[in-house]
Amino acid sequence: MMPIASREAELQAALIRYLDTYLRRRDRAGTLALFSPTLMLVGTAGDEVAYDRADLLRIFDRDLATVPDPIEYRIRASQARMLSASIGQTLTELDLSLWIAGQQVRMRHFRLSLLWRREGQDWRLELIHGSQPSLAQGEEESWPLKELEDRARVLERRVAEKTAALSVVKAALEQALAQERQARQARDEFLDRIAHEYRTPLAIIKTQLKLLGLQPSAGAIARHLDRLNASAARLDAIFDQALRAGDATGDTRCQRLDLSAFIAAAVEQVQQSRLALAIPACRIAGPGTSPCWVVADPLLLTTILTNLLDNACKYGLVSAPIQISLRARKSQGAMRLVIRNRCNAAVAVDPATLLERGVRGANSADRPGHGLGLNLASHLARDLGGALQVHLTPDDQFEAWLDLPAGDEAKSQAPCPPNNRQEVVRHNPDDE
Repeated sequence: MMPIASREAELQAALIRYLDTYLRRRDRAGTLALFSPTLMLVGTAGDEVAYDRADLLRIFDRDLATVPDPIEYRIRASQARMLSASIGQTLTELDLSLWIAGQQVRMRHFRLSLLWRREGQDWRLELIHGSQPSLAQGEEESWPLKELEDRARVLERRVAEKTAALSVVKAALEQALAQERQARQARDEFLDRIAHEYRTPLAIIKTQLKLLGLQPSAGAIARHLDRLNASAARLDAIFDQALRAGDATGDTRCQRLDLSAFIAAAVEQVQQSRLALAIPACRIAGPGTSPCWVVADPLLLTTILTNLLDNACKYGLVSAPIQISLRARKSQGAMRLVIRNRCNAAVAVDPATLLERGVRGANSADRPGHGLGLNLASHLARDLGGALQVHLTPDDQFEAWLDLPAGDEAKSQAPCPPNNRQEVVRHNPDDE
């Protein structure tokens, strides 16, 4: 048996033969002759791992194509070691000098670990592992501590920059919030002043009317006083509603209400208003007195109903009665009020546009108004979590559909439901 020293000398000779053939001569056939059929390889590139012959040839041929010219090398240190009678290992540290794309490149301290197997008189390579020390790491760093420290400094800088930017935004938001608070305070102060200015003369009117009501008077005068008192009360309610709309909370006071009772009250109010103006009362066929529960704000509901009924009386055919009906829409959790009247003339506009501010039909030319009633009713319906639609039937019937959340018997008072409907809900007979 050959002494170990002689075998290790053979390994060193095989190493030099491999370096000369592969690096200096770039001899493809000669280098492949030194490979065993089962050679595995680990290189320095991300994809340079060969588990089989196909991967090995792909990496090997790409390397020769990238650097076809000779590569000079200098051995810094090398050691050969026998692992068994036929298996040996060499570990070598090299400096390489090569040309890539016309530029000279020097690779210092390249590490090359080779596993050899003896076949007859020759040594064949079973494993090639090449590595290059990272320049990002310090001399004594086996892990990229320097890189992590640099990355931490970059992150700290970015966090500081982001914090500074957010501080600017925060300051701007705080300033905007302070301005908003000042604006709200100024508005509240204005509302207080305007409330005083309006309520003082209104209170005087109501007081004088009360004093007049205490005096003996004929029946006609007494009726006029009743109407004046009703109008003053209505003006007071409208003013309260306007103040609440400008209130900082913007809250509506919803509760469970009997819609039938409110319809009856609104009909009476509209009729009295017309009589006060010496206008004949309307013929109105109500829905009856059976309770019909909805969730709504009393003041807003009264405003909606009086506007819808006033609109029907104003533009309806005098000889045809106004019809009021109620329908439960179970799938929507709502109650629908329908007010139907026969038009006194052609409307001549898309009925849906009548809900817009300032839009009036062609049949309104000789009627007082500004095109605000239906628009106001539509907005208030949305505030109550409902919706208002208007339609013109083929037989010239004008219909207003008011949908309101159905009343929950378990609750006597509740916040107004949010209105999530962005479009008007179309009529579906299945909901009736």
